[in-house]
Amino acid sequence: MSPKIDPFVQHFRASAPYIHAHRGRTFVIMFGGEAVASKDLRTLLYDVALLHSLGVRIVLVAGARPQIDASLHRRGRSPKYVNGLRVTGSITNTPASRGASTPKRFVNASTTGRS
Repeated sequence: MSPKIDPFVQHFRASAPYIHAHRGRTFVIMFGGEAVASKDLRTLLYDVALLHSLGVRIVLVAGARPQIDASLHRRGRSPKYVNGLRVTGSITNTPASRGASTPKRFVNASTTGRS
């Protein structure tokens, strides 16, 4: 009679080949600016941290459309889009830069416990 194996151990053993296959690889993870305001961002960051702890190199690319639009609206400007892409001129460049930095600050605060 073989000993009963805990389901957690079975799951971990089944995951081992995938862990070994991806250790040292680089994952580029892109998420929209909407994710920054989502209650699920912390879960995403925990999953990213788990991948990193398993030896996966991580590159995070955060979108910032809602944050840039809000920054423009606060300054009385309207965002301009052509074929779904924002057109940023010299007048909107500073608000766009400020809005784009919001996701980075939030992710940094979330990962250091200062949210």
